[in-house]
Amino acid sequence: MNHKKAKQAISIRIDERVLEWFRQQQPKGYQTFINAVLEQYVARESQHKIRLAGRAQELFRRFYAQCFWHYKQDLEINPQNMHLVVDGLKKYAGREGVKLAEELCR
Repeated sequence: MNHKKAKQAISIRIDERVLEWFRQQQPKGYQTFINAVLEQYVARESQHKIRLAGRAQELFRRFYAQCFWHYKQDLEINPQNMHLVVDGLKKYAGREGVKLAEELCR
């Protein structure tokens, strides 16, 4: 079964050498190839953010009494509110907290 995704036509500026590389890799269908590369990037970045949010959730629980007492204890950490953990660790958890916050910012 062929499931085609809706695509939108856009105008984009790409460095000539980058475009030439894609054309060499896939002379017929280089635009589809560019889209596939971008889809993989988006998927990889999304998974990375989810993993970081999981780590932030662990740190939220570990440092709750020291850094996060002013939040609900069962607060669910996700990529959108992960900055709360980063900020709390930097502010209240000393040198170790700064180091752990930096880990979450990668």
